Amino acid sequence: MFHSTCLCTDCENELRPKLLELFAGIGGATVAFQNFVDVIAAIDINDNAKSVYQTNFSHPYLTLSIESLSASRLQAFNADIWWMSPPCQPFTRRGLRRDDRDPRSAALKNLIDILDIAGPATLMLENVVGFQKSKMHRRLITKLTSCDYHIHEYLLCPTDFGIPNNRPRYYLLASKTPVKKLNFKNPEPKHLVDFLDTKVDERFWIERELLGGKINGLNVVTPKSDSSICFTSSYGRWMRISGSFIQCGERIRRFTPREILRILGFPEAFKLPTSLTDSQLWKLIGNSISVFVVQRLLSPYVGSEFLRPSSK
Repeated sequence: MFHSTCLCTDCENELRPKLLELFAGIGGATVAFQNFVDVIAAIDINDNAKSVYQTNFSHPYLTLSIESLSASRLQAFNADIWWMSPPCQPFTRRGLRRDDRDPRSAALKNLIDILDIAGPATLMLENVVGFQKSKMHRRLITKLTSCDYHIHEYLLCPTDFGIPNNRPRYYLLASKTPVKKLNFKNPEPKHLVDFLDTKVDERFWIERELLGGKINGLNVVTPKSDSSICFTSSYGRWMRISGSFIQCGERIRRFTPREILRILGFPEAFKLPTSLTDSQLWKLIGNSISVFVVQRLLSPYVGSEFLRPSSK
């Protein structure tokens, strides 16, 4: 089981900031942050996600409605950093882009409303590209500005860091301490073969006759490809748009849950409960984050004020 303990000998005896993982899912933020912070709790409402999370981490996973959290309840965590990855559906075409009118925006609204009372020293948020043009984004930025946060915003994709997956996302970093805006250099791209299982169960293979005429509408890649499309929570249920298929020789198959975890940056030690089906795992993983990108965002700040406990 993973524990939120530092692996860096240089800071072994230093106090580290405390992180509260909101909209925690299966724990992508904890994986990304775990070398630099102490994760004090995770909050979400999905029981399957909780099952994966508690298989891997020892700190509390609270099944709570975030829209009902009070300022005093959040203050009691005494967190230095909030990580937030709120539902993306209000800002996507498939979710009808209902924005602040979508009930799934209620949790983020609540957090924004109590930022001036319970807000941490640092806040990070991830969401789909398009969030930055929404009313909810405007509401968040207005509140952060009024609370004297220093704000940096990024549109980043794993392909920017050589990872063969097209998963563009909006990232916000807001801190009471001024931090430098980051610039990134594009490394040489990796290829999908580096992320694939050596042996794959027969259940993931799809016979061409079952595909019929659908193959021309699929995103089909090969082990030598240096890109794949975004794996969404619909992977395994929808054939198109929800993620790539891989062709090996004459055969085509879905990516396994473990392969998608690798593409997102989860380590081999990250465990998947055998009680969950492939479809359940694909849904959970599709709702998670690119650990690779979040780690790249964090790495320049190691040892800086951003990753030190606040003086509150």
